[in-house]
Amino acid sequence: MSSFGELIAALQSVRSVKDKRQAIRGWSKAIQPLLSSLDREAQIYAALAAANLTSFDISHDVLCEHGAIPELLQVAHDSDEPDLVVYGLLALGNLAGSPSTRSAMMNYKVLPAVYSIYTRLAKLGDAGTRKEEARVKVAALFALSNLSGCANHSEMMMNHLNVHEAVWKDLFDPSQRVMAQALE
Repeated sequence: MSSFGELIAALQSVRSVKDKRQAIRGWSKAIQPLLSSLDREAQIYAALAAANLTSFDISHDVLCEHGAIPELLQVAHDSDEPDLVVYGLLALGNLAGSPSTRSAMMNYKVLPAVYSIYTRLAKLGDAGTRKEEARVKVAALFALSNLSGCANHSEMMMNHLNVHEAVWKDLFDPSQRVMAQALE
């Protein structure tokens, strides 16, 4: 698999938006199959590439059209590998920051899934260290923060899931990164 640096170079060398979308579409076709690979390392790198790719606003519509949201949600929700969970949550958080993906986020029930990841950090089990737990919490809080930009998600967070009550305890977390993200 080529490096993400090559993707950035390719995107910078392309001038028109249409060509950039074509480049992103090609990458999304290369990344998405690897998200369900049996090779754990390939999955991790694919999730990392997806997280990086979603940092470009121009990619959000294309990735949404190509079904990235349910695949990223599955990676983040079903994995016991902290790196996969973190990268999946970061990608979902990046996508959640875009108004154009809000409808898809509602349809795929991303908010309840991200919240369940946040509340069940014990799934990391024996392999999970405090540092890994903090990384997952920060990524989940990032995704929740961006999801709150949607009025429907905000209402669901406050009135149905009581996210504010769960996040409140993280304002006093020993990890400064968790505390800072909880304040977002």
